[in-house]
Amino acid sequence: TIALATREFQASGLETDFAGTTIRAGRYACMEVSDNGCGMDGETQKRIFEPFFTTKSTGRGLGMSATLGIIKSHGGALQFSSTPGGGTTFKVYFPPAPAVEAGETASPAVPAPFARENRTVLVVDDERALREIGSAMLSANGFSVVTASGGREALEIYHGRKGSIDLVLLDMLMPGMDGVEAYHELRKVAATLPIVMCSGCSVDDFSKNTRNDAYVTAIQKPYRLDELRNTLLNLLGALD
Repeated sequence: TIALATREFQASGLETDFAGTTIRAGRYACMEVSDNGCGMDGETQKRIFEPFFTTKSTGRGLGMSATLGIIKSHGGALQFSSTPGGGTTFKVYFPPAPAVEAGETASPAVPAPFARENRTVLVVDDERALREIGSAMLSANGFSVVTASGGREALEIYHGRKGSIDLVLLDMLMPGMDGVEAYHELRKVAATLPIVMCSGCSVDDFSKNTRNDAYVTAIQKPYRLDELRNTLLNLLGALD
């Protein structure tokens, strides 16, 4: 069952999210999703948002972790309750967008130009929708875009046209050859190729292990147009 409603939280501090953190006072849009499935025991509830934790026989357990990252990036909050044999309910709260007065129009943001034109980015992601979104963002900023659905395909494309690939936007978590493995394989043949790693989970561990690589940076999903643009500008500008 899926339900939508509005919810007002007061500044009393009595309302908390799933982790016990006080939800900020204000008005929210609430999406509630309930099922009548098997529910979760206490131990599973404690670990549900851990990356790579899953109760499935196959899978990587990244869906819930990525979902929580999306909610937090929008300034939202999450509550859930579950009973073994009694189903589960999730409540996701998002602060609404500011109201726009009648007749008022927002001025479109003018993207800053890139340092040089005619650059080509290889976008690597196993999710087609994210490849399309990333491609649209980059194309809007004057880049040519090539896409790959996984690490091995990315390596094949780079080897086939490495003279024309200026930067790689590389998802960290993919089936088969993931982004971290693809990064190390690319480094064997292209020590100075600019690479932007991206993930819906934490990128901190990867960043700590690549501090000596001046040609790589990381960005958290979901990224906004300006955030992606600035990340690429900073990396490419440092190399110009």
